[in-house]
Amino acid sequence: MGWRFCGLKNFPTLQREEFDCGDEEINNYLKNLVETADEAGFSRTFLMIVEPGEAKICGFYTLSASTIPVKELPDEYKQPLPFPIPAILIGQFAIDRVWQGQGISRQLLADAYRRICLLFEQEIIGFQAIRVDTRNEEAKAFWLKQGFVPFRKTQRSLFLPVRTILRELEI
Repeated sequence: MGWRFCGLKNFPTLQREEFDCGDEEINNYLKNLVETADEAGFSRTFLMIVEPGEAKICGFYTLSASTIPVKELPDEYKQPLPFPIPAILIGQFAIDRVWQGQGISRQLLADAYRRICLLFEQEIIGFQAIRVDTRNEEAKAFWLKQGFVPFRKTQRSLFLPVRTILRELEI
């Protein structure tokens, strides 16, 4: 069994109805809001499709531009400039229940990191970090395991310096 990653526009709308990650708000986003968000330029959505056979979405994530307020950075990450830190937001990140607990999240995250690093390395956009805003303690624990650091005051928001990923991927 293999996987394919593709943008939202490459996958038929009908197939999104079958996706269930266990969180109704995220399910609703994928089924009803994602197309509008992509078309309006709020985010870009990437799907992880299981192959061969009938293509099914086993996971997805969204990327968009964001910032991190300087006052939210822990002291060891303080910057010399007083401006908000430019970041890429992983806004949605979910795995279908059928595929949860099988290591799919690592592959989905690796694809997100590859796309983010490509933006950085090709000098398409300037940014210093990857940001996530977690919905619950379980999600927060997942991102902490990935090396993300909590904001100083907003504990459900976390970040990871992009240079950390560049080093890990040896880019």
